[in-house]
Amino acid sequence: AELETATYSADIAARSADIAAHSAAWEIISHDANLGATSPDDDRPLWHGDPPEWILEHWHRLRDALLSAEDEDWGVWTDWYEARLRGDPVNLDLDRAIALIPDDIWEQGPKVANRRIRELIDEHTRKNLEQVVSPLPYTLSGTLTIGPNTTHDIPKADAGLAALAERQCTTIDVLLGICVPRQNDFSASLIALREYRNHLNNRPTTPAVDLLSDMHAITRAEYSGLYREQYFTTVPGVRKSFLTFLSLHKKIVAEFPKTAERARHIRTAASYAPIPDIARISTSFTVLKQALADAPDERVSKEYKDYANSLMRDIAAQLDIPPLPPGQEPLATDPEARLPEAEAETGLTIRMVLKGAAFFGKTYRVLEPAGTMASLLSFLETDLGRQLLDGLRDVRNALWGIDEE
Repeated sequence: AELETATYSADIAARSADIAAHSAAWEIISHDANLGATSPDDDRPLWHGDPPEWILEHWHRLRDALLSAEDEDWGVWTDWYEARLRGDPVNLDLDRAIALIPDDIWEQGPKVANRRIRELIDEHTRKNLEQVVSPLPYTLSGTLTIGPNTTHDIPKADAGLAALAERQCTTIDVLLGICVPRQNDFSASLIALREYRNHLNNRPTTPAVDLLSDMHAITRAEYSGLYREQYFTTVPGVRKSFLTFLSLHKKIVAEFPKTAERARHIRTAASYAPIPDIARISTSFTVLKQALADAPDERVSKEYKDYANSLMRDIAAQLDIPPLPPGQEPLATDPEARLPEAEAETGLTIRMVLKGAAFFGKTYRVLEPAGTMASLLSFLETDLGRQLLDGLRDVRNALWGIDEE
């Protein structure tokens, strides 16, 4: 009798737990129904609150089973579902392209179909990042130049950017005065702070905000390293000036509503960041630098050349690519080399590699159709013009890890 009672009690407990789990699920479903119609591009998590534990357990088992078939790349589907769980933005253009994959590809099975989906994901990821890049390359009166991104570098209507820019430039001047005598300790920051100040002086109310964020990230990385080494305990006053600079940068960025959207695109692209082929990147940089030097200023502006060269310099510094003497071949890539893992804020190395891939990729797209001016078209048809196009394509492909396109 005692055994029967225990068995009965266990059965009741199990049934109660099952009823409670399904009740919680139906409560969430009812909540969805009460919300009414929603747009397919609404950015909201799949579940309101934490998903039921039993749902996650089933999902994790399914995900692990799919990913165990390594040659079939089911990650294109598991990544998609987990993005829906998080409430990441929906890429309708990508979803449409996947839905329109021809039947003959689907019929060849998951290995072929998923490979095509991966190709589409990579292509759309690159294009999306190019759309938000800042500064934005464009042509003006037959000249390749740069300027703020016309969609994502738009400040709030009531933004107090002029006052913030003046305060930040003053702070940078103070920092430079402190750091220049200690330039061996602040080698990266000195370059980044000067570029930040110069850009903000030239465009106090219309900056390419992500350029400022790049210089901020480089400065913050060096500051953080010195802080961990307790450097600032021996140099009073320097830390406070750095903290003022970092705080003012946050206030400047807060005036640009589209900054968070750009950050989401960068985080998405970071998951596709390739293993860097140092030799290939170094070689492509050398070729592009020469092409930029040879291009006449009336076709490629000095502003574009200066920024492109500084971007390659910053990427090389993050990847520890030393400057090469003329004619010397770069060293082979370390097979163990990896980009650092993406953090809550995308790691600096990944950020700079992606920025270069997007910036030079966007430039190539701007020029590839031969521009809009006959004068630029004529230049692109010359040996120097073709050298520039080839250099841009090779740098983009090297940074994205593209073999052919």
